[in-house]
Amino acid sequence: MCLYIQGDIMEFKERLKQLRKENNCTAYKLAKYLNYGASAISNYENGRNEPSIDVLIKISKFFDVSIDYLVGKSNVKNFEYLKNFKYYNFFSQFTDEQINKMIDVMIYMKSKSYL
Repeated sequence: MCLYIQGDIMEFKERLKQLRKENNCTAYKLAKYLNYGASAISNYENGRNEPSIDVLIKISKFFDVSIDYLVGKSNVKNFEYLKNFKYYNFFSQFTDEQINKMIDVMIYMKSKSYL
């Protein structure tokens, strides 16, 4: 499981180390969440073992990242960012006054149970 990031190849094992470091997470803490021993995390990070899909899902939920990010298929940690970007692009075409009017309309519609 490899990935190209800013000129470097990053494998799952390196990505896992990076995520633990970024989140100040010990191997013990992650292992406890997964109901494993800390040696299992060490084995992942040293490339001796690769996790099953079930474990990948649990790890991605633990760190709030996509599985694609975890295994090196994407540089986007969490796809919520893309949703926010989409909304930003949509609303950036309007003035603040227009946006405020839209919000007022939505509040009114919500109060009348139209939304």
